[in-house]
Amino acid sequence: MVETGQEKKWCISSGFTLVETSITLIILGTLLVVALPTYTELREGTHNSDALGDLQQISVEIGKFSLMNNGALPANLAEIGWVQTDPWGKEYRYTNFSTLIDDTLKRKNSNNSPVNSDYDLFSLGANGLSVLLLSAASSLDDIVRADNGAYIGKAEDL
Repeated sequence: MVETGQEKKWCISSGFTLVETSITLIILGTLLVVALPTYTELREGTHNSDALGDLQQISVEIGKFSLMNNGALPANLAEIGWVQTDPWGKEYRYTNFSTLIDDTLKRKNSNNSPVNSDYDLFSLGANGLSVLLLSAASSLDDIVRADNGAYIGKAEDL
């Protein structure tokens, strides 16, 4: 109630009612439930694309190193100056096969054949797990270089 001189007038507050607020929250919640999976898929797709681009760039740098060193491959990624992590914050994995003592340590496709003959280069993907067999569940989200660089992409698409 507001007093103006001798008169007393009632003021009506213009706010939101509980029903209006509840309906607004329900609509926002519904939009969030619909939009969140789409956002998550988009974010994961972006991470995969970033890792794919990084693997292509690393492969180019390894190729340059090899040309400048009479065909020798770098011992590790630091030797070519690569210090970036993958989009999930983990180090890219690189193995120079000329330093392997045992060929059974090469990553293999679903036919149990090595995916590369020169070197292995990959990202562990979103789950951060991997095994030597690329068709295993823990390796399917890995972003890999295969067929000696002819393929770079997700292991599940190999």
